[in-house]
Amino acid sequence: MRTFYFVLLLSGLLPCDISAQMDSSIRAGFYRDFTGIYAANHDLLNASENVRSSLKILNDAYQIGLKPRIRSSFLRNATEITWNTLLKWSTLLWPHEFGHLLRTHQHGGKFVFQQFRFPGIVSALELPAGAPTEHHLLALIGGFEANALSARNIQLDFYRHGGLYNDEFGMAFGHRILYPLYAYAFAAQNPKDPQTWIRQEGDPVNFAHLTWQMGNRAVFNADSTVNPDLVRFYQQANLISVIWNLLDWNFYRQAAAFFGNQVAGKKPIYFGSEKSAWFYNTLFNTSVLGAELYFWNYIKHNNRLYALYVKGGFPYQNLGLGLTIPDLLTLQKLSVDVHADLWQQDFYGTGGSAYAQLYIRLSQDFDLVGQSGYKTRGYLTGRPIQEGFIGFLGLRYRL
Repeated sequence: MRTFYFVLLLSGLLPCDISAQMDSSIRAGFYRDFTGIYAANHDLLNASENVRSSLKILNDAYQIGLKPRIRSSFLRNATEITWNTLLKWSTLLWPHEFGHLLRTHQHGGKFVFQQFRFPGIVSALELPAGAPTEHHLLALIGGFEANALSARNIQLDFYRHGGLYNDEFGMAFGHRILYPLYAYAFAAQNPKDPQTWIRQEGDPVNFAHLTWQMGNRAVFNADSTVNPDLVRFYQQANLISVIWNLLDWNFYRQAAAFFGNQVAGKKPIYFGSEKSAWFYNTLFNTSVLGAELYFWNYIKHNNRLYALYVKGGFPYQNLGLGLTIPDLLTLQKLSVDVHADLWQQDFYGTGGSAYAQLYIRLSQDFDLVGQSGYKTRGYLTGRPIQEGFIGFLGLRYRL
């Protein structure tokens, strides 16, 4: 039995008579790992990756350790619904809040969790006096950035590993709908009402307001009415956050996984032949340049995966492309991924980044994981704006 389940067995969470059965079924199923990292310079991967692994650990603790012990079918079903609901909402909420915290700390600010108030957490952030609009905007969008990073990496791993369990794959759906939920439910506002821009309640309104300030654009007209271009941007950003998801066939499959059997899983769909095939994903993100739209292409050729994205955005120019090649180099105890980005952006000009990610096998179950790279000044989801080193160090447990 693998180490993780051996720990559960010793702790009494995993009954002896089902341990072999569970271990056998999981070995024969979909890919599963648990990764903990520490990324440099308050990188938002600290939030997205570590909370993602925490979800999987807690879900497995219930499915393998607690659920088999509940004899009453009614109580077992009620417990599972409650557990999944709280766990999934926490997995959307905590990366979001830690995203705010990490972006605030990137710019020398303070972030304080004040109280839990369903459906979210009341918090306060403070940046140094005289902090530019860019820093305020980054601290504000850090929450949705962490959700976008989580969805992006789940989608990439889904193709990289040929499928994932529903509890992990389905969380991409949750991360992707959080912005529309804020915009249309939790913090819905009337953008034509001047009080909306005076009160500035809710992340979507603050996002639009600060984005507008990045270009020194007026919020109000001379007659105190709201600038119609700002109203249009706010409405378009909210609408495209919905439409861009609906254009992605995997969005519906992720929704089915989110609400479906959590110990089942799904495999990727491709167009093409066994030798060459293609499929796609879409992704909406909030950036310092406004709404950001990614179109990811997953290309399989001769059993190698290439993940290529192109992106655009509004209201400011934000053109870019990037390429990830998983397992470009594979040896007995080492594998290497490579990734590169290029962009042309208002405020930042032309820039790019590149990194290598290494997996060094320490044992049958554990890998040392490291990433090392460099980026120029410019906006890249979750990364510091300034030019410099990007990377992390961590440990991965493979089931």
